[in-house]
Amino acid sequence: MEPPVLVLVTCNPDMTGYGGFPWPESGPVEPPESYPPFIGLAWGEGTTGVLNLFPDSHWLVCRVDAEAITDQGGRYVKFSRGEVVHCGDESSARSYLAANRS
Repeated sequence: MEPPVLVLVTCNPDMTGYGGFPWPESGPVEPPESYPPFIGLAWGEGTTGVLNLFPDSHWLVCRVDAEAITDQGGRYVKFSRGEVVHCGDESSARSYLAANRS
């Protein structure tokens, strides 16, 4: 079994994401069955085009089982469940990723 992957995602200032999905500041996260998979950057690497880059965005780091990730050609990843382990701004999220890189 591969170790978990840390995935960087962003959401709006009100903690909602695509389609109004309410992201928690911490803990388990899983969308309803009718909802598309989440999109983010494994270890913070890939195209920033999938991130909300507004200054007041929340930057989340999710711990995701490697088996639950679908790589999209190195540009971004998709996943349907994980655990939010960090919520902050871009700097704090990137620092968290760097400090916890396996």
